[in-house]
Amino acid sequence: MSRHSAVETMLKKYGSTASLNGTQVKAVIRPLQIQSGADSSLTGGDSGLCYRYTGPAGCRLSSGDTLVSDGLTYSVRRSGTAVLGGEALYEWAVLKELPVSADTEIVLLSTDGTALAHAKGYESKILRDGCEIRSWGEGSPAEIGEGETSYELTLYDVLPENGISFSSLGEFLVEIRGTARTEAYSGCRVKDETEKGGRLLPPHRSLLILAAEKTEEAVS
Repeated sequence: MSRHSAVETMLKKYGSTASLNGTQVKAVIRPLQIQSGADSSLTGGDSGLCYRYTGPAGCRLSSGDTLVSDGLTYSVRRSGTAVLGGEALYEWAVLKELPVSADTEIVLLSTDGTALAHAKGYESKILRDGCEIRSWGEGSPAEIGEGETSYELTLYDVLPENGISFSSLGEFLVEIRGTARTEAYSGCRVKDETEKGGRLLPPHRSLLILAAEKTEEAVS
């Protein structure tokens, strides 16, 4: 048995079913707690935990792809192929769990409330523009001023409505609607748009969005 066949046999025996770009594979997904600097007191998408993916050779992953396994959705951060003696043994990737559940709806809205697109996953980041405050004659800052706060959203598997073009899209809103609360981002504009696909694969679109404000409202 070749090394490639041995790895494939082990994946089929010990791996979990994962869905990648519409293809079902057997893969092993395990946490990388030390390498990813995770907070062990948190779970899921809030933990900062990354995962190591090992899957069959030939089923390539790319940065920005989404993968679903055991009810969890992951974003691919880095990926590659393990090769030994000129033979591809398996595909590897570093994954990040997306903080979104099956009952969460992610929708892009125009300023008049019209739905522009939906997304299957997201990541959010707070950006703070702090400034140093120094006392007269002091070399070191006495404190850091609050500065301005903005937000950065990455949306995965974005599905536009009615042929919407994101390159010419003006200001819009993003709502993340969960069962317990709704997060609304306003003053949004697209910073980057990435689309990936293949001859036999549907395109997968990701958007990097900058937002001016964020509000939260509990769902009654």
